[in-house]
Amino acid sequence: MMTMLQNTTATAIVQPQLSSGAEASNWRAFATDILAALAVPRPVSWAYALQANPKPATEAANNNASAASKPKDQPQPKARDFSEPESIDALLDMVELDATMGNMVVAEDPPDLSDWRPRVDGLLAILRLAKTFGSAEALFQAIGTTNSLVLLETGHSTLDRAVTKLIQHLSAEERFWPEDASGPQVLLASEAVRSNSGDSHRVFAALSDKAREAFVTGMPMVIVTSVASTVPVALRDLKLTTIPLVPLDREILAEMLALACPDGDHDANTLSGLPERAALARLTPDELTLALRPTDPAKAVNAISNLLALPDSGGPGLAEFPLPTTVRAPLTRMLSDLQAWKAGEIPWRDVSRGLLLVGPPGSGKTEIPRLIAREAGIEVLAASMGRWQASGSRSSDILREMRAFFEKAVSMAPCVVFIDELDAFGDRARPHDHNSTWTDYVVGGLLECLDGFEAHEGVVTMAATNHIDKVDAAIRRPGRFDQVLTLDYPTPDLMPQAIRWQVGADLPGEDLSGVAAAAVGMSGAAIAAVVRAARGRARSERRAMVLDDLMSEIIGREPPLSAELRWQVAIHEAGHAIVGKATGISRPHILAIHANGGLTRQTMAHHGSTRAELEARLAIDLAGRAAESLLLGQPSGGAGGSSESDLAHATIIATALEASFGLGQSLIWIGAPEDAVQILGKDPALRARVESHLRRAETRALHILTANRALVGEMARALEKAGVLMGDVLDTLVAKVAKETAGLRPASDMAPQSLSGRTDRLVSSEQCETPPPELTRITDDRPEPYAV
Repeated sequence: MMTMLQNTTATAIVQPQLSSGAEASNWRAFATDILAALAVPRPVSWAYALQANPKPATEAANNNASAASKPKDQPQPKARDFSEPESIDALLDMVELDATMGNMVVAEDPPDLSDWRPRVDGLLAILRLAKTFGSAEALFQAIGTTNSLVLLETGHSTLDRAVTKLIQHLSAEERFWPEDASGPQVLLASEAVRSNSGDSHRVFAALSDKAREAFVTGMPMVIVTSVASTVPVALRDLKLTTIPLVPLDREILAEMLALACPDGDHDANTLSGLPERAALARLTPDELTLALRPTDPAKAVNAISNLLALPDSGGPGLAEFPLPTTVRAPLTRMLSDLQAWKAGEIPWRDVSRGLLLVGPPGSGKTEIPRLIAREAGIEVLAASMGRWQASGSRSSDILREMRAFFEKAVSMAPCVVFIDELDAFGDRARPHDHNSTWTDYVVGGLLECLDGFEAHEGVVTMAATNHIDKVDAAIRRPGRFDQVLTLDYPTPDLMPQAIRWQVGADLPGEDLSGVAAAAVGMSGAAIAAVVRAARGRARSERRAMVLDDLMSEIIGREPPLSAELRWQVAIHEAGHAIVGKATGISRPHILAIHANGGLTRQTMAHHGSTRAELEARLAIDLAGRAAESLLLGQPSGGAGGSSESDLAHATIIATALEASFGLGQSLIWIGAPEDAVQILGKDPALRARVESHLRRAETRALHILTANRALVGEMARALEKAGVLMGDVLDTLVAKVAKETAGLRPASDMAPQSLSGRTDRLVSSEQCETPPPELTRITDDRPEPYAV
């Protein structure tokens, strides 16, 4: 039997009363009992704090006298026996308090609490636990019976330890716990498992000694965690009963205000300053501590309202942001789904999520999550390996920060979670080195968080990387990231919109096409820098920004190509477009010249990676070099250079034919295309076969261009003059291409892929007096030709 379950409010001490008085519900009475128990024989440090300005001694003496004059026959809380092992935390609390209070001797009489104030985090734990269970009997039935295994979810990692201590205290008190029942084993999730266990073949080998002993002996066990889905796999396998604490709501907040601000004015309108649908559960204990620091409840409510304010949904949105159709469509669908879910029109399972953004620096990857969140009226929570590693480079430190991040996201739901620089986590498939164990542990931890996180309603996961090939395959698989969206620098058709996005309300009604043509090849970040500089130029002259300011800044950052080099680039890009159309496997739709070279964007048709198709792609890659040979007498080095150049790309395809796809002289698989290229320098026979493929492809491209020689010159002159060819002008020129008689079927007869292909090249100055500017290549976003 429980010894004291009704009318247990301590009357022999000065105890702040909950605001509802005699009309308090059962959970409020339960909370009152807990607060009283934690004050005897003296306040525990994690639940109470000594106020900075204690009351005068005379007032304290009057309070003591008042307490002493109360009837002695009323129930008094039982002082705990600190010799009991279950009360060791209380003993440590006493020692800690003595260090602060000057080692005062504990008196037999209950303490005067007039100078004490409940700590906000401890108070939050008490009130939420009290409202969750409602009574001591219900608490015991839920977590104290034999063989019970409970995972208690707090919602905030900063509450875990307070809740753990709270349950340990309550189970050691006769007023809350049956005399003939021992308390449960209460452990933090991190304390319930062993790190780096080598006994994986044994049952429960991953459990700590205390957890395993409780499980085997049938002792009740309570595992305290902030978010159930982020606990280690070993604990999930135990099939624990998960009990989430009731989240912070208006009732709990009202009680907190009454206790944390006892001297303030409390009335029925105290909480009227909160938004009608204020998501109070999103407030962290630390935020509540700051908000409740003022003694005025009205000021506290105002601080809470500011913390809960949603991002401003005004200003340009996703529709105005420059994006290709292949990227805009899935993002628009996600935004529409989020808005429909918030309106209750669709269930969470139908909301599209799990997007991985891929693209070079400055392409807008970090802007997209902010736009989605702002238009959906929710917040975005961003992190990266760099941020998580700031607390320490040890894998355990990173995993702790990682789990805390995901735990916070659950409390902020609905929200967008954005993980930047996803490739920084490493790839477990890379060759083994001294960092492999670290990578395995960190990647495994991220996978655990992502897998458990998927079940939480209201949380959208997005990530970004510059190098998707360096992201672990398990991270980027469907189910974690369902879609991969490739971003790039603004193309000529999107450049006016990109500039308009950056200039905002400036230059209203101005035609930005001329400035856009000069800015082709620049990243979104570079355009933003140009606009800032142009505004600065205008401010220095005390006038509004004009188009000339933008043009001057662009030219100053990206000097135009010389006439000779511009002509050479035009010939190079025309060669790519004509051979692509003639072979029948591509459809050119943008040609452009920019300060760092040129680009040709084509829609590539996919046949299934046959040898004929791959050889046609080789001819397209080497067509720019062949066009230079045809019209200029010799090729430049513009087809080579970087690892993403024409020649590098063609070499990978030719090597894949021989060493990866079984389409050459041998059926032996040597390795993936990128890996097989690495052995060219050590295998003369393979190198000779690859060289033969490249020579034949260049000869084929030269034959096609010779048959279209007049058109090469016509297209190059049009590109040199305009700087950009697209739309009807380009279609008219491409329609004149004479197709190969023995080539593949025309691209018009095929189903084109949704992704577009492009070749970007910086043509060298082999025949020019002025050397070209430094190479700045825009990442190729076409599907790899060897991706079957």
